[in-house]
Order: sequence, then C-alpha cells, then structure tokens
Amino acid sequence: MKIAPACLSTEPMTDDSGRKAWCDQSLWYNYRLNELLKEGGTKEAQEVIKIVHEIGDRFPRQSKFFLRLAAVANHKLGNLSEAKRLHASLCSTNKADWWMLHEYGEVIIDAGRNDEAHSHLLLFKKQLAI
Repeated sequence: MKIAPACLSTEPMTDDSGRKAWCDQSLWYNYRLNELLKEGGTKEAQEVIKIVHEIGDRFPRQSKFFLRLAAVANHKLGNLSEAKRLHASLCSTNKADWWMLHEYGEVIIDAGRNDEAHSHLLLFKKQLAI
C-alpha cells in the first residue's frame, strides 16, 4: 500500500533541544523527489518540477532543499537558464552549502560560461575556507 502524503503530519518534529525540524509530510516529499531524480528520466525530472511548484511555500524551513531539487531537475532537462537562476538564488548568501555551490558551478560550466565559472570557483574556495 502506498502512503498518501496528505495523511502525514505537517507538524515539525523537535529534537531534545526544542529545535524544530522536518515534518513527516516534508520528509515524504523530499524522499519522493530524490527518488524521481535518481531514476533520471525526462518524465521524472518534469514531475519533480511540477511537485515543487505544487508544494510551493508549504515547508518554508526546507524550501532551499526543494528549490535545489527543482534546479537539479531543470539541469537534467537542459533548462540551463532556469537551473542557473534557481542555483544563483540559493547560493547568493555567505552561508551557501558547499554542495549547492558545486552544483551551481556545474550548471555554469554546462552553459559554457567559463568566465563566470572562474569567479564562481573563487567564491566556492572562499566558502570552503570559512
């Protein structure tokens, strides 16, 4: 039997320190979207983008993870400008995760923007040094 995400809790779990984390429903979507991307086909990548748009801002604490999955799906589809736009927004802070910076760099290189890739590499190195 498959689990319907609507049946899962939307109440964030809390750890021992009281910090709120993912809820059951957001975890379900995260696992589902990652599974679709792992399958790697065009249809699955399109489904990832559709689902990310459907869930919108429902999970604000995890929005960067869902937007990142939409960026990866767009990259797989060859929608480099959209993938670049999404990655740029995710990496625009000084606290961007190294793996998001790496994926953003791959998009820039695939777009043939070697000049931009070089400046991005400098940012990536700066982030790793922090």
